[in-house]
Amino acid sequence: MTEAERQSLESERADRSLFVQELLLSTLMQEESSSSDEDERGEIADFGAMGCVDIMPLDVALENLNLKESNKGNEPPPPPL
Repeated sequence: MTEAERQSLESERADRSLFVQELLLSTLMQEESSSSDEDERGEIADFGAMGCVDIMPLDVALENLNLKESNKGNEPPPPPL
């Protein structure tokens, strides 16, 4: 396996790891907000202010992951729907 292939695989693993982290955080945030009062929701809203990455919706994250996997052949990405 060449160095470029190894780096590509590491990049894909990192993308998937980030996706799983974002999915887990968004799930936890949804559970927390559905069982919390107004004050706690304000704390969750400050999540972005803490310097954390934005949490994208699951459908957007899946679409981004599929686009990255399908673009291995250097083809231009399909236009967004």
